[in-house]
Amino acid sequence: MSSKYLHLVVLLLVYGYAKPQNTFVPDATFEQALIDKGYDTGPLDNLVPTSNINTIIDLDVSQLNINDLTGIEDFSALEVLDCSENRLSALDISQNTNLKQLFCAFNRITSLDISNNSDLSIIWCNFNRIPVLDVSNNSRLLSLVCSNNLLTDVDVSNNLSLNTFLCVGNQISNFDVSQNSNLKVFHCGNNRLTEVDVTNNPSLNVLNCEYNFISTLDLSQNPALQQLYCMGNMISSLDLFNNGDLGILSCGNNMLNDLDVSRNPNLVELICNDNTLTTLQLNRNASLNHVDVANNSLCNLNIKNRANTNVTFFDARENPDLSCVFVDDPIYSASNWTNIEPITNFVTNQEECDAVADITPDVDVLNDFFGNQFILPTLNDGSYFTGSNGTGQPLFSGEIITTSQTIYIFNTNGCYSNESRFNVIISSPGSPNYFIPKYFTPNNDGEHDFWGIVDTFNEIKHISIYNRNGKLLKFLLPSSKWDGIFNGQLLPSDTYWYEIVLNNGGAVRGYFALKR
Repeated sequence: MSSKYLHLVVLLLVYGYAKPQNTFVPDATFEQALIDKGYDTGPLDNLVPTSNINTIIDLDVSQLNINDLTGIEDFSALEVLDCSENRLSALDISQNTNLKQLFCAFNRITSLDISNNSDLSIIWCNFNRIPVLDVSNNSRLLSLVCSNNLLTDVDVSNNLSLNTFLCVGNQISNFDVSQNSNLKVFHCGNNRLTEVDVTNNPSLNVLNCEYNFISTLDLSQNPALQQLYCMGNMISSLDLFNNGDLGILSCGNNMLNDLDVSRNPNLVELICNDNTLTTLQLNRNASLNHVDVANNSLCNLNIKNRANTNVTFFDARENPDLSCVFVDDPIYSASNWTNIEPITNFVTNQEECDAVADITPDVDVLNDFFGNQFILPTLNDGSYFTGSNGTGQPLFSGEIITTSQTIYIFNTNGCYSNESRFNVIISSPGSPNYFIPKYFTPNNDGEHDFWGIVDTFNEIKHISIYNRNGKLLKFLLPSSKWDGIFNGQLLPSDTYWYEIVLNNGGAVRGYFALKR
């Protein structure tokens, strides 16, 4: 080999290998960030020495308004990348095979391929425009945050180590987390769910399934649950019996008419506004500091838990029939808990409540009727029913009653009720225009407790009642009734006699039975 040729080879070796290899970085903002971090010396020329970046393990270029992250592929040793809060529409990390943590939230990314990033344990890609996310090759994934994208499905069946899964605000109609037994935090709110099954997630600490279309929620297999957010669904019942560690319960805007939190002594925050609850017992929840029960149908609220001074927020407004709230100290509660209706009083016991609250609604009272037919008059307070407590068939003003029966007038204000009743006795042809009962049972059961004559047409002047020995026991006007008492003593079961003096001067005599 000639010396001239040897000299050429040496020059090529020296200058060829010494010439630095560069990475193309077309985004000036990205390149400037690398200059600021000392990975490039400037000026801006779209080139960064590859040797300066291929050993970097952790790169944070968040919040810089970067449009293009081209060049990231030469960060071959990169394990942590934070490019969140930029303007990225694309992100190619297929060459970053050592990547363990990816933070690319709050961008404009329309697709994300992480199939070559099998070491990823954390992916936060929320607030983008991603329609499909395949994590089947990411078996080491611990935390996946993909909220507020355009996703219709996310399959996490291969991510057995997953403990945090946040996928709020997408278009997903079903989540299958049955294989994720290590799951501790699961957020699936603001999707299109009609159900959520967490029965195979015994380690679950936090569940957020707010604002879906869920009607039932089974939490019986989640003993570690500490926070439950299920607001804005269609849940009509909620069984929290096995959730003794529950500290936060947000179940407002549902269809709950009953809620039992007696088995949740660690409850700190309770938000159950905008339901149809009629009663709520919080006397066993001494850790409470936040109570929102607004806009329900509460009749009874007991928060007498010996720790009322811990409660810093209390709202019981829009419960128009809530007359009494049972508390530790009414003076303290009245001074500090002002979000109540004018009708609501703070009391310590039922006697105090009865003293300050008029809780029984008025109800109309009609006299018994005897005749050939009865037309139901218009009522001011209450409605007609054929059964007690608003049962049986409803009857209406103006209806003509032609059969003998007891008719009930029932009234309720949503919490408390009141009732009266009267008898309609339809007379037989040729019978007198008054009705004489054959017996009564004065035992205070509400049935036939008094003996009296139904004198619809005012034909009777007065009535006298005697015992079998002829002793006068009671003198009655036609509108009065006898309770079976003489001189303060309850008279025994026996036959008693009456004499009815009519307005026309006539008299009617007979007997009836007292049965105890």
